[in-house]
Amino acid sequence: MNRKLVVFLLPCIVACSLFAQPPKGRFPAHRSSHFANWVGKCVVSEQFIRDAEISAGQVQTLRDALEKISTRQQAIETNITQLAQRQGKLGEDILNRKGADPAPLFEIAEQIAKLRGEQAKLSLQTLIVIRETLTEEQRQKVSSLLREEGKRRQMEWQSLRRNREERDTQRAHRRPPFVPPPPPKEGN
Repeated sequence: MNRKLVVFLLPCIVACSLFAQPPKGRFPAHRSSHFANWVGKCVVSEQFIRDAEISAGQVQTLRDALEKISTRQQAIETNITQLAQRQGKLGEDILNRKGADPAPLFEIAEQIAKLRGEQAKLSLQTLIVIRETLTEEQRQKVSSLLREEGKRRQMEWQSLRRNREERDTQRAHRRPPFVPPPPPKEGN
């Protein structure tokens, strides 16, 4: 890939990742978009506890384990943010100084990739904790509830998308068509 393109895009990507906002929904989610985080939050919600008949002891076990996972994930996210900021500063230096060595940028990218891998493993750990804590019957009920919740959210997202598309279409129709200004009169 063209070196100039990499140097230009890198600060842009870093800036976008730093200002990304977590999704908002019915169940609070971690900044990470991994599915297991959403599943973990759903399972310890009052609705799921009641509907799947999860005992108080199981709830406590789940919450304790999920809290440890969440704490670790947040620490990793903090490290990633710090590395990304450092990477942005180095990227700026590389952009402004011809011949600067990009190796430190690549090293930071490797560190971030390793931390993202740890986050993915922690997300899988969430699923394992749920599997080990709940009974077979509870897991089946939770799976059913998750499918229902997923369908509900999908319908909600589709509705929001349709509304946004309709709004954008209406805005586009309200705008007057572009008419170029007349050319300047000659002789004035």
